[in-house]
Amino acid sequence: MTLLDRLPGLTDAEVNNLLANARRLSEGDHAARKAAAAEILPALEAEAETRAAAKSAALSAARKARGPIKRKAVVEEVVAEEDEDEEEETVAELA
Repeated sequence: MTLLDRLPGLTDAEVNNLLANARRLSEGDHAARKAAAAEILPALEAEAETRAAAKSAALSAARKARGPIKRKAVVEEVVAEEDEDEEEETVAELA
């Protein structure tokens, strides 16, 4: 089984590590290592790009599922709580 055959079973971190190593080797002086890196580099780049796009799509879908942030409702809730606290203090002062 070649490294290219194993790509789908690797973790994202493993793919990114292999990609970084292949890029480093492709810039080196050793001809055999440079050739080996050049052979696998396109597949590693494609796999890393595919995984990054899938991860981005999953995060986007999660954000959409979560819905918009309701900042106004949170602010109104805090203000209402502060108003209740002030009313309680006023009642305590009158008593």
